[in-house]
Amino acid sequence: METIIIQPQSKKKLTSLKACIKALKIEFKTIDTKYSESFVEKTL
Repeated sequence: METIIIQPQSKKKLTSLKACIKALKIEFKTIDTKYSESFVEKTL
């Protein structure tokens, strides 16, 4: 099995991708990749 990482550039594209994947009955999981504000401040 392969893993595919897709990074849509908008919420509209993300929603469309999820709908297509669900229609194909493909199992998927999402991971929230937002950085914490304190981490960002430390790196700047």
